[in-house]
Amino acid sequence: MRRVIACITVGCLLICSCATRQPVEETLQPVVLEVWDAPRPDASGDGFAWIRSRIEEFTEKNPHVTINLVEMSWHEMVTLLDQRLMHGGWPDVVPLHASGGGIRFEHMFSGLIEPLDDFLAPGYADELFPAARHAFTHEGRLYGLPSSMSLVLLLLNLDIFRERGVEPPVDGRWTFEQFSEACRRLTFSRSTDGAKVYGFSAYIQKGYYELWPFLYMHGARPLSRDLSVYTFDSAEAVAALQSLVDLKHTLRVTSPEMGTSDHGGIWHAFASPQERTIAITAWPDWAIRLATEDPRYAMQNIQVAAYPTGKASEPVTIGSVHGWSLLKQTDAAKRKAAVEFMMALSSSSEQEHFATVHGVLPASRLVARTAQFRHPELGRAAELLEYVELLPVHREWASIESSINMHVQMALLGEKSAHDALRDARREVEESLSLR
Repeated sequence: MRRVIACITVGCLLICSCATRQPVEETLQPVVLEVWDAPRPDASGDGFAWIRSRIEEFTEKNPHVTINLVEMSWHEMVTLLDQRLMHGGWPDVVPLHASGGGIRFEHMFSGLIEPLDDFLAPGYADELFPAARHAFTHEGRLYGLPSSMSLVLLLLNLDIFRERGVEPPVDGRWTFEQFSEACRRLTFSRSTDGAKVYGFSAYIQKGYYELWPFLYMHGARPLSRDLSVYTFDSAEAVAALQSLVDLKHTLRVTSPEMGTSDHGGIWHAFASPQERTIAITAWPDWAIRLATEDPRYAMQNIQVAAYPTGKASEPVTIGSVHGWSLLKQTDAAKRKAAVEFMMALSSSSEQEHFATVHGVLPASRLVARTAQFRHPELGRAAELLEYVELLPVHREWASIESSINMHVQMALLGEKSAHDALRDARREVEESLSLR
C-alpha cells in the first residue's frame, strides 16, 4: 500500500520596511512536486528514510517548494507508471531507468520525458560511465540523471585457488583459454573428505544474465543495432555457447547444476562453509556484500574478476543504470525546482554515500575512483563499470530473453547442440520482434 508523505513548507514572507525603504525580497512562486520512490538500503530498516531526509533538506533550503512523496514497491512503480503514462496524471520525478521498465525510449522521443541538457554544467555527461550516459540518452540529449549502476561479474574463492596452487588472473583479466585452464586445474576431489570441487558453475533463470557475457565474448549480440533482427545464431554466438557446453560436457570442469535454474544450490556450493565446492561463479555485484558480510558465509578470501575475453580484446559485462527522470512539465518554475531536486538526489556526495555506506556502485567515474568502499573487491567491481553494456531496450524484451534463455539452457543440459539451440530460438524471437 502506498503512503503519501506531505512535506509541509512555509512560504516566503514579504518583508518590507516603509520607513527605511529597504528593497522588497522577491516572492518565489509556490511549487508542489510529486515524487515517487521505492525502498532503498538503510541501516535503520526504513527504506524511505533517505528520501525523506533529502526532501527535508531540500525544502528547508527552498521553502517555496512542497514535495509530496509517494511510497511504493519497485514492481508496483513500474506497473503504475505505465498506466499513468498512458492515461495521464503522472508524477513529476521518478527513480527509474530506460533499461529496466517504466521509462522507455519511446517515452523520450514522444515527449513524455523532459530533456535535461539545458540545466546541466558543461562536461557533466563526460564524468559518467559510458553505459550510464547511454541509458538516458536519445538523439544526443540526456533524459535523466544517473545515480548508481549494477553489473554481473565473476567471483573467485581464493582459498581454492591457493589449495590448488593456481594463480588468480592478474588485475582480474583473462582470456577464455586462461579461464578454461584455471577451471581444469581447480576441478578435483579433496583427499580429506572426497568432496568433488569444480572450477566453475552458474545458473540460468528468467530475468538473469550471469552467463550472457560469455555469449558476447566473440562479438555476438542478441539483436541488431536497430533492434529489428535476431542475430544470436551467428557463428560467433554459436562458438561462444559451444565453449560453455564444452566446459560442462567435454572438459567436465563445472558442477552438475551448471546451466540449471538452481541458483540457491549453486550459491551455497560456492559460499557455504559446509560446502565451498565451486571455485568460480557468476553473480551480480551485490553478492560481494552477501558473501563477505552475511554471517552465514563470511568469506574472507574472494576476488572479483572480469568475464574472459574471446575474439574481443576487451572484457564485456551486462548491467543496468539507475537514476531519476523528470516527466513532462508545462510550468517553468516547477520544471526548474524538479531538476534541482533531482540533481541533489544524484549528486556526487549522494553517490559516494551509497557507495561507502551501502556498497552501491556509482554512475560517476570520479566517485568510483575516490569512494572508500566497505570491501576492496567492490572497488574492483567499480572498475568493471567501464565495460558494462545495457540490454536491448525493446518492448518485447522479456519474451525475447525468455526464449533465448530457454534454448541456451537446453544446450547446456545436453538436450540440443549449440547451433540448434540458437537457431531454434530464432523463430520465437522473430515472433516477438514482429509485435513491435
